[in-house]
Amino acid sequence: MVVLLTLYITDLRYALFLGNTIGRIMIISCSVFLIPITLTTIYIFPVQAKFENKIRDNLKNALLMSLRHFPCSLLLCFIYGTFLLLTLFFIPFIMLMICCGAGLIAYLTSNIFIYIFRNYLPDELEEDLERSGESFH
Repeated sequence: MVVLLTLYITDLRYALFLGNTIGRIMIISCSVFLIPITLTTIYIFPVQAKFENKIRDNLKNALLMSLRHFPCSLLLCFIYGTFLLLTLFFIPFIMLMICCGAGLIAYLTSNIFIYIFRNYLPDELEEDLERSGESFH
């Protein structure tokens, strides 16, 4: 992922330097390739934490899940983007991010990932309810 991001930034800087029609085409093509990379990056850690597969299979599954659940993927992008923009442009928010930023983002996104993973592990809901002693009626 780091290599792809470095390649993307290099191509983007080169395209901005050109500034003509070829540069615009390079910007569009770089943006088209950035979308699946971003979606895979958002999903890869939760997929690795939840499922036991090879890394290649996890990458493939993360991309396929992100495309299958595209509205949820857009919501995740919105959450991460909001936190990024608030951290960059709203100075008091930096202290909140230092204190509880990673935990707050993880809490907000975990409910979305639980909703997505319930489709792939349907019997997990009953196990969770049984362990907690609650019922689902």
